[in-house]
Amino acid sequence: MRLVKIIFLMFFLAAVSVCVCHFSGLRRLPIPDNKWLWIQHVLHDQPPMEVDYAFIGSSRTWCAVRSRQIEEARPGQRIWNLGRHWIGRDIDYLLLEQLLARHRVRHVFVEIIGQEKFAPHAYAKYLVTPENVFEEAGYHLSRLRPADYLTCSSQAKEVTKHLLSYSAELSVRWYKSLLTTGWLAVSGDRHRAAAVEAYEKSGGFYTRDNQVQPRPDFVERYGRFQPFFPVSKGPYLLPPESFPDYYLHRMRTLADRHGTELSFIFISDFGAVLPNNQAFGRYRDMGDVYFPSLRRLYHSELWRDKNHLYGSGAVVLTDEIIRLLEEGAAASEEMGQYVPVVENNVK
Repeated sequence: MRLVKIIFLMFFLAAVSVCVCHFSGLRRLPIPDNKWLWIQHVLHDQPPMEVDYAFIGSSRTWCAVRSRQIEEARPGQRIWNLGRHWIGRDIDYLLLEQLLARHRVRHVFVEIIGQEKFAPHAYAKYLVTPENVFEEAGYHLSRLRPADYLTCSSQAKEVTKHLLSYSAELSVRWYKSLLTTGWLAVSGDRHRAAAVEAYEKSGGFYTRDNQVQPRPDFVERYGRFQPFFPVSKGPYLLPPESFPDYYLHRMRTLADRHGTELSFIFISDFGAVLPNNQAFGRYRDMGDVYFPSLRRLYHSELWRDKNHLYGSGAVVLTDEIIRLLEEGAAASEEMGQYVPVVENNVK
């Protein structure tokens, strides 16, 4: 009964939010790094634009893709990398939804990640809007079994906590907007403008707290790994009607509705593993799969800190993205030499 009351309160707060809040959560996203501020800038401050390519990714690797260098290699094209380290398909979808609502994008690349995350992401509350909060809440509640409701299982508590964060964020957003008007808004706009300028003039990739902390042991630790992946690893499989599948299919539908070409691109994260054949097959059913040269990436000098790849490795990674854009999906045929199943080789 207590859980039912909590759920009822959540929907009541969300209903109030629909009446008083009609702006995007990302506009007030309280995460102080230049990449997030730049994403806010392109989604909300820029007038509607024609965008040739947009990248949406969740892993650490995507933080290193340099939009500016890709644009320099392909003159006359507008290319945005909206990737940031969040690892959540719900965030990927919500970001794509806001992107296509404002801009006309010709081709969107969504990252294939080695291990899909099956739980809602904490940052999703900043991207959910009054218009889609009920759909998001309904989906997460539908994933619970009747036994979860009756026993107040850990899954039920986690989903309830997550959805309450939706309601809380939406309910206070209007009041927060009142407190950030006037000189506070001017100060915030100046800070964002400075952050956007710093990001665009920098190497073009996000670093934690805008700092770089080298890890020269990367090659020693990861260079010996082979980019194979054993099918027997359960968490990496994509079961039917899985959480990632739900959002991937919604991305497919959203792209079709806006006349946007949707493709999937794989750049291995630092675990040096691949999704298995079954996972690749599911992606291929939804669109072209682009596949960079892992051999070239892993034989290059890839340095990283806890969350990010940068330096010379970032340049190689960016060059691989340019190569894929120039050669097209045919580059994905290279996948064949990496996919064979080899057991006990992922450490």
